[in-house]
Amino acid sequence: MNDQLYWGLCQLLWLFLFLISWGCYSLRDFSRSRLEEVCEKRGRPDRFGVILRLNASILLGLEILKAALWVTLVSVILRRWSLDWDDAGTMAWLEIIKDLGLFIILAVCFGVVIPWGMSRVAGEQFLDSMWPFLRIVAALSGPLVDLSNRFDRMLHRIAGLEDPESHSAATITEEIRSVMEEGEREGLLEEKAISMIDRVMDLPEVDVADIMTPRTSMVVLENDETLAAARELFIKVGHSRIPVIGDGIDDIVGVLYAKDLLKYSVAEFAHNREPLATFARKPFYVPETMRINKLLEVFKIERVHAAVVLDEYGGVAGMITMEDILEEIVGDIADEHDHGETESIREIGPGQFEIPAGIHIDDVNDRLELEIPNDEEIDTLGGFVFSLMGRVPVEGEQIDWENVRFTVQQADKRQIKRLRLELRNPDAASPSDKSES
Repeated sequence: MNDQLYWGLCQLLWLFLFLISWGCYSLRDFSRSRLEEVCEKRGRPDRFGVILRLNASILLGLEILKAALWVTLVSVILRRWSLDWDDAGTMAWLEIIKDLGLFIILAVCFGVVIPWGMSRVAGEQFLDSMWPFLRIVAALSGPLVDLSNRFDRMLHRIAGLEDPESHSAATITEEIRSVMEEGEREGLLEEKAISMIDRVMDLPEVDVADIMTPRTSMVVLENDETLAAARELFIKVGHSRIPVIGDGIDDIVGVLYAKDLLKYSVAEFAHNREPLATFARKPFYVPETMRINKLLEVFKIERVHAAVVLDEYGGVAGMITMEDILEEIVGDIADEHDHGETESIREIGPGQFEIPAGIHIDDVNDRLELEIPNDEEIDTLGGFVFSLMGRVPVEGEQIDWENVRFTVQQADKRQIKRLRLELRNPDAASPSDKSES
């Protein structure tokens, strides 16, 4: 082979290999936000959407062409080596070793190092500028891309997996979670931020019934009570709105807002005897099966921040507020009327604690390092003890679960209100002991 032709062909192949490798690395690792910004600055905002849509197919086409270029380069070099045989049948080893060393250096530089580095520095600019070229080049391997996609789908069907081209909500969710886990490993995302994003993504799977205040825990006002009594209850419980009931909890005649009472004078509070429904607003109802993400949309459209929750029979199941939804996303929001975790779980002795029955099981597990089971049906400590006993217990009753003894300290005819938890394992250290150590 003529040396001039050989080196010219090699230079052309190396140039194509460099450009295609740059394109491959850029398509794998580009930043969506930076690419969108580049396309908008250059007056081609539509190109951003096109790149996102065709990214996978173009990348596969470029990978196929890159493999073909490697084969071509190796073939050209082997062809030159075959011409270096002398008449005696011996090879020009020095020439071959020189070409092999040069090939390895060029392969590492133009096939890996330089294109990878360039993609990290200017990958988005390269994609925007060279997109027409990349599409034309990738089109050359169109039949092979189509064949590869068919083979991929066939393998997925044989393995019983989802079609790789179908982007269901579950698939996208898993991809986002994978990115978040990678960000946490690299120290780019804090655990709290990941937890918050994870909760937001789970909102479409959470029903209103999962986070509402149940009817047995609702604070209500009777319609025939006075404004003065309503004012005292608002001050006592610290709520911003309280349902007003008529004949019973299922007969909600309105919702009284604390801010609506600010316009009344002290004398009006003392002498007004009108029914509270006169001052209350019309209640807003939602079914207990409504998803939380849908409820947020409804709250936004209707401009309300609270709703009465109805069960399938039309009875009142509970009440839900915007604060309940926010707590589902960011965790418990404590205000001046709430008791913090340290007050909710009160240590009264070595391995002994007083706990309100309405506390979430996860909070107890985190604080006391237990593994009390928590499922979709039971999420409070009182509910767990109720399920163990199979009935509403009376005060003073005890029941054991693994190395924990529960004692009912306060209860009424319908629910458990307060419990004493005793760790029966003598080696179990209290949270305060662990913090001191």
